[in-house]
Amino acid sequence: MWPFGKKEEVAEGDVFAKARQLLKSAVIATRGKKGDDKAQLEREVRELYSEPDGTIPDLTTLERARSHRIRNWLIATTVFFGLLATAAWAGFFVFKPFGAWGPEDFDLAIEMPESVKSGEEATVTIRYRNVGRTALSSLEITAKMPPGFIVRKSDPVPIGPDRWVLGSLSAGSSGSIVLTGKVLGVPSSLVDMRAFATYVPMDFNSPFQAVGSGAFTIVGSTMELTATSTERVMPGEPLEATFSWGNYGSDEVKNAGFRVALPPGFVTASSSPGPTDGKSFWKLGTLAPGAEGKVKIRGSFDSSAKGAAVFTGDLGYDDAGTFVLQATTSTSIGVIGGDLVISTLVNGSMGAMPVNFGDTLHISIDYANRSEAELGDVTLVARFAGQPTVDGKTVFTSSSISEASKGTVSANSIVWTKKEVPELEKLAPGDEGSFDVTLKLAGAPFAPGAKTYSLDFWVEGAAGTVNKVAKTRKVTSTKMTFPFYSDLRFKAESRYYNDDEEVVGTGPLPPKAGSETTYRIFWTVENALHELSNLNVETKLPDNVRFTGKNDVSAGELKYDADKKIMIWSLNRMPTSIGKATMDFEVGLTPSSAAIGNILPLTGEARLDVLDTVANGHILKTLDAVDTSLAGDPLGRGKGVVAK
Repeated sequence: MWPFGKKEEVAEGDVFAKARQLLKSAVIATRGKKGDDKAQLEREVRELYSEPDGTIPDLTTLERARSHRIRNWLIATTVFFGLLATAAWAGFFVFKPFGAWGPEDFDLAIEMPESVKSGEEATVTIRYRNVGRTALSSLEITAKMPPGFIVRKSDPVPIGPDRWVLGSLSAGSSGSIVLTGKVLGVPSSLVDMRAFATYVPMDFNSPFQAVGSGAFTIVGSTMELTATSTERVMPGEPLEATFSWGNYGSDEVKNAGFRVALPPGFVTASSSPGPTDGKSFWKLGTLAPGAEGKVKIRGSFDSSAKGAAVFTGDLGYDDAGTFVLQATTSTSIGVIGGDLVISTLVNGSMGAMPVNFGDTLHISIDYANRSEAELGDVTLVARFAGQPTVDGKTVFTSSSISEASKGTVSANSIVWTKKEVPELEKLAPGDEGSFDVTLKLAGAPFAPGAKTYSLDFWVEGAAGTVNKVAKTRKVTSTKMTFPFYSDLRFKAESRYYNDDEEVVGTGPLPPKAGSETTYRIFWTVENALHELSNLNVETKLPDNVRFTGKNDVSAGELKYDADKKIMIWSLNRMPTSIGKATMDFEVGLTPSSAAIGNILPLTGEARLDVLDTVANGHILKTLDAVDTSLAGDPLGRGKGVVAK
């Protein structure tokens, strides 16, 4: 029985309001009842609100009923553990600060001067510091030293090449590695250095790494070079250029050297001391501190020179075959334009080039009066000088000189004067002329033991009068030096029989239409003077000729390009100790009926290309195609015409 009338469904949100209303009604009702009714009402209220143990709660105040107990328990548990985790992280931050093991808490830096002279001493300091709050262990530092910094002293001493084992480093501690060394390098170059540190923070198992770097510029050198020269000259007039060098550092310089670049048109007469390579390089050896010296170059300009001529010198040292430049300087000479100008061409070239034994040189000598004055009594002399000379024999003879302009030929020169060439008696401004000369070179080496052969050629000119006034003007053309290639000999031949008269071919001889005859092709290279490299010989086979695959190579490698039908013999190196190299291969020929009565080719032209390592040029030779005539076969010769 519901004591207060009809039972209603009350929403959870109205529980407290309904409870207060019910309690108020109960109290009012109790006040107005008599004894029995009052007792009955009290029993009903007690039954309604009594706890399981029979007690009556205090109904003067009301609290929200504890509904959804499981949900509330889960929420409380979650909040509790969240607070616990937060407290744990807070303690972690307090007792072990985050980031104490990170690279940002270890400083590694390299301190060095901004610039240093090559040859001077410099100090480099590697500084390290633990700026974190965690101690470090297993600290090691390695340095990558640049080639231009040679360490002489290290504090502390490394345990290996540029490696220092430093052990532990407490929080906030620091240290340094001081390196003292010599700087060597090219002026104006940048020298950089790097250092690498590895360490393990306490309570960690993995190592961390830090990198430091620094750089300095090489400014100048303790090696110095200056130059002086004649200020103004005319072509043919003697001049001198002097280069003075010195080592003004506190250390010696090993493998020192000097080189010079000469201006175009300059003809060297002498130098003191003489160049080590005979041309433009001087080995100075070891230069002690304070050592000084000079190189003097004497000569004159040829007739084509005019304007500013610059001599440039370089001073440095050799480092494993590389010239390391330390100082460079130049001096300029003003060349007053010449009156008599001479130019030469040899085999169509204005410059010298290597030549072969047996070559013929075609020489053109041009002369002209480029002044505004009349030149008279002109003399021109073409001079030849050969090396070596043995018992008066050289790379040419007077009989090998041919000149078509009636000049006077002697053992090593041709002279043209007004007696032989009337035009030379007087050259008006703008007058010019030319001479053609041929020179046959020796056909083979003639000096036992000699490895180097060469020819020098130049032309001297002189005018006896200027505007009919006696005044000597001399000029000299640029000297041209022609080195000789090695005495390489190349031979190609086809054979059916070898030198021992043994059969090396197969099939009918003479060859017959419709039948295959095989031949052996022999290539032979002989050489004695210079070492050769990158030898390459190749030929192309005709369409009706096949490569059988048989071959024999004494040195090198034979390759066959079947698509292009090209045979290639290659050899990387042929020193003079190997005087002869051979290669032979077999080909098969099947003549057609249209070939009856003809001699047929077995290969195309054989082309040889090889580098002469001494003359520093390529030797090129081409031999005609070999054929069925077997010109070099004593038994097969004359049996090359195709038969029916």
